[in-house]
Amino acid sequence: MRIALLVLVVLAGCSAPRVVLRNPATGNVAECQADSSLSWDPKKAVEICAQSYEAGGYRRIGSF
Repeated sequence: MRIALLVLVVLAGCSAPRVVLRNPATGNVAECQADSSLSWDPKKAVEICAQSYEAGGYRRIGSF
């Protein structure tokens, strides 16, 4: 039981963050996601991506 719980905790920590944005003027949808195995700080990489879209008029519609 403890091993299964440990595995679940480790796997949950490995999930990559994701932000979905939409441009209200055009309706276009963009997604920012970083691969946790390729980035030292995937949350920061996603945040930088989202901020660049927001500078172009996009708004966040969800974070997962």
